[in-house]
Amino acid sequence: MTEVSSLSADHESKAETLTYTVDVEKITESISKAVPAQEIGGLKGWLTVAGAWCILFVTWGNLYSYGVYQDYYTRIFMNSHSVGTIAWIGGVQLMMPYNFSLIMGALFDMGYFRRVVISGSALFIFSNFMLSLVEPQQYYQAFLSQAVGMGLGVAMTFIPTTSAAMRYFPHRRPLASGIALTGSAAGSIVYPILLNNLLPRIGFAQAVRATAYMSAFLLVLGNVLMTEPPKTTGQAAPTPKQAFSKLGHYLKDIPYVFALLGVSFMLLGSNFPAIYIQLYAVEHQVDNTMAFYSLAISNCASVLGRITVSIMAGSYGPLNMIVPCTFLTACTIWAVLAIHDVPSLLIVSVLYGICSGACLSLPIPSIASLSPDLDEVGARTGLALNFACFAAVASAPVQGALLTSSYKWARPDIFAGVITAMSAFCFLISRVIVAKRRQAWKV
Repeated sequence: MTEVSSLSADHESKAETLTYTVDVEKITESISKAVPAQEIGGLKGWLTVAGAWCILFVTWGNLYSYGVYQDYYTRIFMNSHSVGTIAWIGGVQLMMPYNFSLIMGALFDMGYFRRVVISGSALFIFSNFMLSLVEPQQYYQAFLSQAVGMGLGVAMTFIPTTSAAMRYFPHRRPLASGIALTGSAAGSIVYPILLNNLLPRIGFAQAVRATAYMSAFLLVLGNVLMTEPPKTTGQAAPTPKQAFSKLGHYLKDIPYVFALLGVSFMLLGSNFPAIYIQLYAVEHQVDNTMAFYSLAISNCASVLGRITVSIMAGSYGPLNMIVPCTFLTACTIWAVLAIHDVPSLLIVSVLYGICSGACLSLPIPSIASLSPDLDEVGARTGLALNFACFAAVASAPVQGALLTSSYKWARPDIFAGVITAMSAFCFLISRVIVAKRRQAWKV
């Protein structure tokens, strides 16, 4: 809904509050008329959440495990290439879901849920098996299969699955998306452990192939469990022209714009430990076994953060929760420089996992909470993540360039922490404006 140009006059402020109230009442009434009560949530809804969990386990579990690949590529498999060059594989792979999120969000809103998710799952499986065929030092092969192929597979499944889970539970969106997103956290625990144990034993090809078989099974299961959610307004699916014509309207919403900036800064800075903590621990001669498990420990702790903050966001509001969670994530990034032995590695890994897990599970429900119409959730979320894709693709390479081959760790660490703190500030501005507009503290 367009913000009133001036909030100084009392009657304009009252009019804006009244307008928002009327919109909420219309949305609630349309939900009750358009969708039978049993179709909101119920067995289909929870099966869809379970299916989304399986798909996110595979796609984002692999993506969040890239730190294992970065370490293995840098020290062994592609050691003829620089750290920054190798990091482009992870950067592009992370960028893909955000770069195509606008298109995928619009396709979801237009009713192409099933076709998009099945196609994305098939592409991910194919690319995963192609990664197992990559030869040592052949950078372009890994880039095409892992960065482009698997990254695009993640992109085609991410927005449709999370949006479907939220649409089944319109009044419990943070909880539905939070449960689904724990799949990515669980996957990011399992895949690093598997890869770190299999790579030195059976080699790169067999290790990747073993994880690919497991991924294929779970993606098929996820597609079987999920069903397309019902429309919530009783309106026909928008045409492509109608879906994209609203984008300019979204960008006039000031809180939404600051939320876009917040997501961008978050993706630019917050993943530094996720990509480099294993390499940091190895280079600082921390116990190698614990170094290999550091990423899995961090991802395990993130499950606690994701579940806890998803429950709290339902009670206190996602914007109220994302501000402190993002700032605490910045603090744990700076704490990486304090790692010098096993206890410090464990403490920082656990704290970063909890804070970053909470932080990264909140952008989607936060963006969704800014949507006055539930059928705009897919497009608004897609636009936000598409806007942030440039930050995502630059994140690992920029941090790798700051690190250099001499491993100057302070430079990328401080940079990542400051950028993440800026993300918290942007979300704070969005939260203040929305709370004032709605005359409510829970936002």
